[in-house]
Formats: sequence, structure tokens, C-alpha cells
Amino acid sequence: MLSTISNAKVFRVAGFATLLVAMLLVTGCGPKYKAAPPQVATPEDIKQLIGQLAKKQKAGFGIDDIRIPAAKRLGDIGPQAKEAIPALEKMAKDKDPAAKQAAEEALAKLKAA
Repeated sequence: MLSTISNAKVFRVAGFATLLVAMLLVTGCGPKYKAAPPQVATPEDIKQLIGQLAKKQKAGFGIDDIRIPAAKRLGDIGPQAKEAIPALEKMAKDKDPAAKQAAEEALAKLKAA
């Protein structure tokens, strides 16, 4: 009987804590997250990433296409990687929806900067 009561209290406390966190986030009292600053890359890094956009091969670690992380990285680099726009525009016409989405998101970041 004692273990049943303590389990019920644990669940009540956990439920209250979850509700409290949700209220703080909804009201804007939670942590303030800032966008990550643009990442620094050398011209050689950018050329290598652009070269990876043309390759359709497995990247490993559950990523089916090496182009997707390359496109995301180029988008994260920001204005410094504007020379990648033509390659990303070509990739954005790909039949693979994940590759297309990664290219479109990177293009949006590069063109906004």
C-alpha cells in the first residue's frame, strides 16, 4: 500500500512539473533562445561543400544522401557561401524531397543574408 501511495505522489508531482514548464514556455517566461551565429568557413571548405552537392552517395550515420548535410552547412555558413547558390538551385529541383527541402532552406538563408 505504501508503494502505491508514493507512486501516485510521484506521478502527481511529475504532472505538476510538466504543467508548470508548459505554462512558463507559453507565457514567454522560459529560456530565450537566439539563432546560432553564422559559422566561419574557409574558401576551401565552401568549395568542398559545393562539390558534395553534386554527389549522390550515402553519408553514413543514417543519412542517405551526402548532399543534405552539405546543403545545411552551406546555409549555416551564411553570406560567405553565396557562390553555392547555383548548385543549391540545381539541387532544389531534385526528385528527392529531403534533398529538395535541404536545398530550399539553405537558399532561403543565403538569399536572406
